[in-house]
Amino acid sequence: MLLHGRAAAGKSRSAFEAVHRLRRHHRLLIPAHPGALRELVSTSYPIINAVVWLDDLERFLTPTGIDQALLQRLCPAGRADVVVVATIRDKELARLDHAATRGHDDNGLTAAGPDEAAAKLVAQIRGRRRIPVGQDLTDKEHADAKAIGDDRITAALTAGVGFAEYLAAGPAMMRRWSLGDGPLFEVGQALISASVDCRRAGYTTPVPRDILAKLYRLYLSPAWKRRADLPTITQGLQWACERVLGASSCLLPRENNTYIASDYLLDRTTTGQGPLAAAPVPGQVWTTLLTITNLDQIMIIGLHAFHAQRLDIAEQAWRTAADAGYTEAMSNLGAVMQKSGDSQKAIQWYRRAAGAGHTVAMYNLGFLLRRCGDGLEAERWYRRAADAGDTKAMINLGVMLGERGDDQEAEQWLRRAANASQPEAIDNQDLRFCGRSDGQEAKRWLQREFDADRTEAMYNLGFLFSIRRDDRESEQWYRRAADAGHARAMHNLGALLGSRGDDQEAEQWLRRAANAGQTEAIGGLGVLFHWRGDDQEAEQWLQRAAEAGQTSAMHNLGLLFYQRGDDQEAEQWLQRAAEASQTSAMHSLGLLFYLRGDELTAADWLYRAAAASWIWAIDSQEVWYSRWHGADTEESGPVKPGRPVP
Repeated sequence: MLLHGRAAAGKSRSAFEAVHRLRRHHRLLIPAHPGALRELVSTSYPIINAVVWLDDLERFLTPTGIDQALLQRLCPAGRADVVVVATIRDKELARLDHAATRGHDDNGLTAAGPDEAAAKLVAQIRGRRRIPVGQDLTDKEHADAKAIGDDRITAALTAGVGFAEYLAAGPAMMRRWSLGDGPLFEVGQALISASVDCRRAGYTTPVPRDILAKLYRLYLSPAWKRRADLPTITQGLQWACERVLGASSCLLPRENNTYIASDYLLDRTTTGQGPLAAAPVPGQVWTTLLTITNLDQIMIIGLHAFHAQRLDIAEQAWRTAADAGYTEAMSNLGAVMQKSGDSQKAIQWYRRAAGAGHTVAMYNLGFLLRRCGDGLEAERWYRRAADAGDTKAMINLGVMLGERGDDQEAEQWLRRAANASQPEAIDNQDLRFCGRSDGQEAKRWLQREFDADRTEAMYNLGFLFSIRRDDRESEQWYRRAADAGHARAMHNLGALLGSRGDDQEAEQWLRRAANAGQTEAIGGLGVLFHWRGDDQEAEQWLQRAAEAGQTSAMHNLGLLFYQRGDDQEAEQWLQRAAEASQTSAMHSLGLLFYLRGDELTAADWLYRAAAASWIWAIDSQEVWYSRWHGADTEESGPVKPGRPVP
């Protein structure tokens, strides 16, 4: 079971209460480090009547940590006496969910990222096993809490923040960290900041005191950096570890003189709040941490550095792990080099990892070779990975073959991926981690890992047939993928149904896609209601999508306001979309200025849209030039929102 929510939402407490109520006589297993469970299982120690507690799941998603086979070993078929309970912050879950739904390049090929394995594992925890813990109480919970009559609970109910957040003193901790004066505050604040940045850098274990002593001066304000009368580290740590409102503390002391920053402070920092706000992690923090940690932790630090655009740190971390034989680090180094623009070095690292049997490296090597123009060798690596049973490689191979016009074989590979059963690779993995008696259950468990890829293949088949304009076959595959929970397939199915006038079912699928977090579907619902003439409902959906960052929704919302006669609001939304590089919005914004008579500003935006190869903008430039020179040409205005594009 995976409980997720914001920091201080009550995830750990909710999990504890559930375990206490339902499994109170079970043993509690809390791994001391990411590899501890694997070590325990390898000793054949009997794990029975137990709850495995994985607070902050991301700490255990390392090469020697948790994977699907190990989880199956802990929870074998026919037994319900062992339960794995995990928690994760929404920020981390969103990152892994995003990594699991890999993007496409311009050719429609999928590429794998450095956190591919962790993302795939988390993606398999679905439905009732993924439990959101909200910030706010239900009406019944609110009434029950109010009836208790406790002054602090009453204050939490009216505080204007999350109920558990208030009780955990989250806002009060932020104030303690952010506001104050004097030498003790300066040292305490700096120690907290150093600890928060260690966590931002991916160091998930408590930080030793001597490391904080090395780093905290980086966070002192300039006027205090060279003061000789600062309080001692011991005094600063005592101040930082004092409980706020009798609840939580900014720094949490751990064994062996180590300390870890509060989840709440980390969460707020990643959203741009607090003393650190959006400031990058200092280079000295990264390099210091790399000198004190083990290889598993180095892999995680490398991943955080990669996402923080500190490719130099990611390379340093993963070179250390690669030199120790970590094939995943070799593959990740390929991703670093690729992102740095050094395709040749990327290919070299992918080759090393692929040659050592790393499947992700095989299809990433194929991906990069294809982009470098070596389609023949790219196909060879895709085939090796696909022949090994990797469904993502089957998808990429099918897309590549379709691009060159070999639709028949492309369809074969996509169908094979969509209908993939247990490949031999699973059997080998079963035998590695499971006894023969567990083999069949292991297959069923590990099959879930392939379900998402099979569904992606169904989606790609739907897309392939849509390109062929075979709407009947396209609809069939989109339905299969949508029924399996593929959000983009739900969206495209809704768009397909809407384009042929089946608005009722189109709305149903678009709503399902929107509820699954597909922002394009939220905007698609706005378009659908606009078609129906219900612009009030359309505005609400487009507003939601626009606020979620969907640039096409910003554009359509601007057009909606324009058609309503609200030019000022229209300009604001079109400007936001255009500044986010939405080329159609550049075109519409240019025409808006043109119709106002501001032809210079209009020309600027139309030029920018034309430079982005937006054909309507090129046409509109011709209209503008004709007007400029007095030619009698029909005036052109902003276009109405169109239907969602798959």
